[in-house]
Amino acid sequence: MKSRLFVLFVAAASAFMLQSCEDTSILDVTQTLTYSYEVQVVGVDTVFTNTQVVDLAAEDSIIAEYGSKIKEINVQEVKYWLTTFEGADDQSIIEATLKVADQNGGTVQTISTITNQNLKALLDTPTVLTVNQDAINSLQDYIKNAPHKFQLAFNSACNKGPLNFTVKFEITFEMVANPL
Repeated sequence: MKSRLFVLFVAAASAFMLQSCEDTSILDVTQTLTYSYEVQVVGVDTVFTNTQVVDLAAEDSIIAEYGSKIKEINVQEVKYWLTTFEGADDQSIIEATLKVADQNGGTVQTISTITNQNLKALLDTPTVLTVNQDAINSLQDYIKNAPHKFQLAFNSACNKGPLNFTVKFEITFEMVANPL
């Protein structure tokens, strides 16, 4: 009787182990990460443009570590604020955009548009942006897939110059990866 129970126990344990070997999702690693894009806007003109190539694998050791083992990237939030501002109290953004493109500047998509925003009110006031989901989907793909590079562009038109402020964008995302 004891030998039959032992054989039954071994068979059940073996079946469980075989199933566990096939299902590697139990080893998934989930991390919440933040990428900051900061732009110093300075000039006598009222229009400003900045484009930056982001190599997330070079900037974030977790992205570099997991690389091709990343299963999912889910952008949770994009927010912005000014970290510095020197200008008139009534100086404002008429229209500004945050855009994403592939690392070569192709397939440009607008993540978000900011309109009629007083600059002084943005100083040290993080504000969550309403985002375009198609652009977010592209950004998620650029982060997930090698070489983990993309372009971010900030374009702004203000009601008066000179321009002297620093805008910071913060992109919070969740990464799911599997070390196997």
